[in-house]
Amino acid sequence: MKICSICEESKNDSEFNKDSSCKDNLRYQCKYCQSLYNKEYRKTKGGKEVHRKGSIKYQQKLRQTEEGKEAHRQDTCRQRMKFPDRIKAYCELHMSIITGIMRRSVFCESCGLPAKTEGHHEDYDKPREVIWLCKRCHVNIPKVGGVLLSG
Repeated sequence: MKICSICEESKNDSEFNKDSSCKDNLRYQCKYCQSLYNKEYRKTKGGKEVHRKGSIKYQQKLRQTEEGKEAHRQDTCRQRMKFPDRIKAYCELHMSIITGIMRRSVFCESCGLPAKTEGHHEDYDKPREVIWLCKRCHVNIPKVGGVLLSG
């Protein structure tokens, strides 16, 4: 039996996570209190960054396995089936750039900074009508509605 330092309840040893740096090899917080703390920490700026980096590392490791590669293939296939108009517009724009019909802008049309730009389609039926945006501005465009807000 051990007392949690947060909720101050006496609980079984099985309700505490292991920690070799502690004298009794158990954390000072019970699993429940630790999970509450973790949820609150993930809401902070530092917690979001740590969680994001952990997720990226997990995804990178997963992509190296056969199971991860197969899941990625299935997801890609599902996306292509779900949004054929987006894929067609992207491919047509890409081929226009490769063949020299269109040129990628060096400046973002939203913030005006020089950057490697990405083409944003407001209408997928018009694949060559794009707004050239930097990665930061492109990510900040609302997913629903499609109206470009100045960054």
